[in-house]
Amino acid sequence: MAPVKRRSQAGHAKKPVSNKKRGKAEPLLGAAWAAFLQHLANTGPTWALIAISLAHLLCCRITEILRLQLQDIQWDTNKVRVRELKGHAEMLKPLSRAAVLFLEKLKAEGGRKISRTRMWGSRGLVTFMDCWKFPLEGEGHLFPASRKDCATPHRNKDAMAKAIRTARKSFVPPPEAGAIQVSKIRSHSARHRCINDLKQSGTATSTAMRFSRIRSCQVFNGYGQQSEDQIAEALLANANLQQLWLDIYS
Repeated sequence: MAPVKRRSQAGHAKKPVSNKKRGKAEPLLGAAWAAFLQHLANTGPTWALIAISLAHLLCCRITEILRLQLQDIQWDTNKVRVRELKGHAEMLKPLSRAAVLFLEKLKAEGGRKISRTRMWGSRGLVTFMDCWKFPLEGEGHLFPASRKDCATPHRNKDAMAKAIRTARKSFVPPPEAGAIQVSKIRSHSARHRCINDLKQSGTATSTAMRFSRIRSCQVFNGYGQQSEDQIAEALLANANLQQLWLDIYS
């Protein structure tokens, strides 16, 4: 069925709404995740690098990350308040040791600065500092809106989607990463990767589901599916299974 065109109150045709599902986000397993983070660090924007890193560390939807304020970080208990979303109540998520170090470094340095060079029209190549600033006030958002006329005081998921689309255009996965669907790299890839990490490390399903704020076992099973390499490693590591098959066929 053809996409449906909407009309605004002024009578102008709006952009067609596609009914096509995008499918699951690429989970960027193995070496692919670190490679994409490095690529995003090289291409920018810096704020998107910080946001997607936190989405992975906290197993959050990107909207949850973009809504974070400085006052949501509880330094004394190593927890972060994640606000209600999609019917899920507000939750205090525990910070891993990696997450604590990540946030403390950003706080100590006042944010992150990365030098970039861009072609800027008639000015030619221009070198500038792409800065993400760590908020100073409790009510300050970690990712404040870039314009005063924005609908929200923080950046939205559309801005993040645009940043990821731009970055993935020039991303070349390393050979050791295996088969990667670059066109399906999205901000939600961070959440898929985190859940795969939880499953691969043997985290109890109940704990992983609570941490990721997923109620349905069916939905949870759809996240973080193993790669072919992970399946092979798990089977080889299962000594009882290997011996059973050896006993049958030796």
